[in-house]
Amino acid sequence: MPDRIIHISVDIGASSGRLIAGWLEDGLLKMQEVHRFITGDIFLVNKRVRDIYRYYEDILFGLKKAVELFGPCISSIGVDSMGSDFGLLDSQGNLVLIPVSYRDTDLNDDAYETVERLYGSWNNYKICGNQSMPCDTLHQLIRMVKNKDSCIFRCGGSSILSCDEELSGLYPIYFDEPGPY
Repeated sequence: MPDRIIHISVDIGASSGRLIAGWLEDGLLKMQEVHRFITGDIFLVNKRVRDIYRYYEDILFGLKKAVELFGPCISSIGVDSMGSDFGLLDSQGNLVLIPVSYRDTDLNDDAYETVERLYGSWNNYKICGNQSMPCDTLHQLIRMVKNKDSCIFRCGGSSILSCDEELSGLYPIYFDEPGPY
C-alpha cells in the first residue's frame, strides 16, 4: 500500500455523514468507507440546528481510523456539506451561530422575492449551479439581515458570500451596512 496515494472525502449529508478513502488502482477508482455517522438535528432555544460539535467528534474519529488504515499514504482531505449549512464566526474566529437546519427554515417570508429582485434566480443558478431555495445560504443570510438577527452583526463587520466560495465576491452581504433587503 505505500505506493498508493489516498484521498479522504468527508461527506456531511442531511441524515448521515461518512468518510470515504479513494485511490486509483490499475486505472480504476477504488473506494472504501472508513466511517459513517448519523447527522440528525437537535433543538436549541426553539431552533432546529445541526449538531456540529458531534459531527466534529465523528470526523476526528473517522480521520484517526483513516490514519490507522492508510497512514502516510493519505495525500488530501476534502469536505462537502449541504449548500444550506453555514456557521458565522466573529473577528476572533469564534462560532457565534450554529448552522441552522434547512428543516427549520421559515418559508413564509419574502426572502425568495428579495433574491429574485436583487440577483435573479437564474443568474444565481448560472454562477453557482444551485437552484434558488428558501433554505439555501443566500436566502438565510438575507432573512437574518432583514430580521436584524444579532448573530449576524457580531461578525466583526465582515462579509459572507452566498453559494459557498463559487461566487468569489459577486454577491457580498456586508453585515455592517443595512443593504437593500
